[in-house]
Amino acid sequence: MHYDYLCTIPIMGEALRKIKEGGGSFPTRQIDHVAYFKYGYLLFITLEPVPEVYDIFKRFAKVFEQTYTRFLDLQKAEAQALRAEHDLLEIKNARRKAEEALTELQDTQKQLIQSEKMASLGELTAGIAHEIQNPLNFVNNFSEVSNELIDEMKTEQAAGNWSLAAEIADDVKSNLEKIVHHGKLAEGIVKGMLQHSRSSSGAKEPTDINALCDEYLRLSYHGLRAKDKSFNAKFEVDFDSSLPKINVAPQDIGR
Repeated sequence: MHYDYLCTIPIMGEALRKIKEGGGSFPTRQIDHVAYFKYGYLLFITLEPVPEVYDIFKRFAKVFEQTYTRFLDLQKAEAQALRAEHDLLEIKNARRKAEEALTELQDTQKQLIQSEKMASLGELTAGIAHEIQNPLNFVNNFSEVSNELIDEMKTEQAAGNWSLAAEIADDVKSNLEKIVHHGKLAEGIVKGMLQHSRSSSGAKEPTDINALCDEYLRLSYHGLRAKDKSFNAKFEVDFDSSLPKINVAPQDIGR
């Protein structure tokens, strides 16, 4: 009865019917092994019990679940990227600059890996990527919201609700200011990393020592985190805002 039912299923049924028509026969007894996971289940059939294989099969189902979850995450990320293509010109420019800076950073890292002097750069890679991702996430999020607000503003203008449209325009302006802010954060991180990676010429330049200390404090933290994921620390800084810029070689001081 079971194989009679299977013969009615598209594709599988056609293959089974060909076996039967060719003189083949179906087993009178079989064991169905089912391993369930978040999105469904996997099934394999044997004629005899195979407990050791079933344990492996269950682990495979777990790996399949994790892989499929990652696939769904990638699908979601791709959909978000497609929506981002319709962002405002200012948002596109901010994202483009951040992506170019990240590409330049990656190129610099490849060159520095071969240099004994900059061997520590590899330990910072994960932390730097994490630091850059935060402001980029803000840029993406405010970009999507602003795009939606523009559509709302057009709707209100068409309806003659000029007061409400003006309020929405203020919200868009506020979002753009936040995008610029977080774009500059990403730019600052990349600039600092590039300064760290380049061979120092020893040339001195006016430097904000507070910003330099804050930057390398975070680089050090993420360098430790890259080596030991269980490490964590709370930052408490107390900078003197009245300090003037000092004339130093920032790469050397940072290192």
